[in-house]
Amino acid sequence: MVATIKTWLVLTLVGVAGVGAAGAVYGPRLAREMFPQIYIARAVLPIAQEIVPDMDAVDSLIAIGNKLSGSWRQEMILGVSSIDGVLADNINAMNPMILPAIPTLTLHADTRWDSARSAYSADLRLQLLVTTVFSADLFLDQELIALQSESLFGFPVTANPRTLGSEWNSSLPGSTFFPTTLDDELFYQAYRAALFFERREAPNFDPFIASLRDLAASMEFDYLGRDDYDIFSVTIPVDQANISARLFFNAVQLPFVPLQEDFTVLMHIDGSRLVLAKFPDIDSYIRPISNNALGFTLFGYSGEWHFDNNDRLQHSLTANGLTANLLWDHNAVSGDNFAIAVAYGGSHVNLSGSLRTSGDRTDAHLRTIEINVPDIRITLNLRSTIQPLDSPVTFASQDARRLTDLTIIHILDMTRRIGDTPIGGIIGNILP
Repeated sequence: MVATIKTWLVLTLVGVAGVGAAGAVYGPRLAREMFPQIYIARAVLPIAQEIVPDMDAVDSLIAIGNKLSGSWRQEMILGVSSIDGVLADNINAMNPMILPAIPTLTLHADTRWDSARSAYSADLRLQLLVTTVFSADLFLDQELIALQSESLFGFPVTANPRTLGSEWNSSLPGSTFFPTTLDDELFYQAYRAALFFERREAPNFDPFIASLRDLAASMEFDYLGRDDYDIFSVTIPVDQANISARLFFNAVQLPFVPLQEDFTVLMHIDGSRLVLAKFPDIDSYIRPISNNALGFTLFGYSGEWHFDNNDRLQHSLTANGLTANLLWDHNAVSGDNFAIAVAYGGSHVNLSGSLRTSGDRTDAHLRTIEINVPDIRITLNLRSTIQPLDSPVTFASQDARRLTDLTIIHILDMTRRIGDTPIGGIIGNILP
């Protein structure tokens, strides 16, 4: 993909070289009317040059995607910076000691997926500053769920995911304290779908990429005059657009609904700088694809791309009451290099942080994850690293016990163990 884009850039440079000559011979306005594609190419070229170096990062993400189709390991640290609103009031009502302690709590997770064994494990630690207040090891495969935590029991507790609801209700804690109406069959279907679905190779976009040359050759360019900036239109003929779009949707295995008419993008250009690209309402061109069972509409999009050509790309999107903004700094080596803001109605979500890729490793640091919905405000922070699996995922324990084998002695011991931990002092008043 990188090589193809770089080849296009070389060809574009050849076209851009004619801008000066065209202006000298025909005059600036007439040249814009006669050769709009040259001016558009000159303005788009800096954006393409900014994006091309990051195509290596895209290739790394594709490599990570392939790894996620196989075996992988993820290390994650999640923290809560603040909680406000109704949720904070409810926590205070439960125990006033909890809320002040939340900013010092972090969840550490080391998760592993072994595709050869269809097995998943997670080592979880909840820390208060540098003190571990709760820890647990989780193992999952298609026939076994195992949980081990010294804060609960001195041995692993196991259950069969096929009959988890029945086993829980047959156990002492389930039958005595918290009975459930969990349907065994439905749970197992969801369990397998979530963790053990068939892994697929990353989409093959080569046919789509190859079609873009013909798509570019079929485009029509027009100069529409000047407002604050020169305004150009780029029209993509419907037939060629449908060929490329179909190849893209085939690659991602999604249904494709053909365009009904030519697709036109308006570009506002200031000299050699692309300022704004306005996309039409796609609802006018593509019938919305809806899935009533899942409750989503795939299309229903109109938006504007804003550029400042200073190693930063800003995208603003407005559609059906939803607004979204993306700011990406391609050349940021240290510190944050992206910010995302999404708002709908009275709710909004803001993300900011950094994303780095190197070889098979991806590092993400979301310094701010702000979630603001009516009456609830939460701010989180997250560090995550994904890389290839370095050891097999297995479960072997000589002293594991079935959930249905727990006795009243085990339950009393569990209560004592929790009470002896730091977190027990916080939640002790809600223990049975």
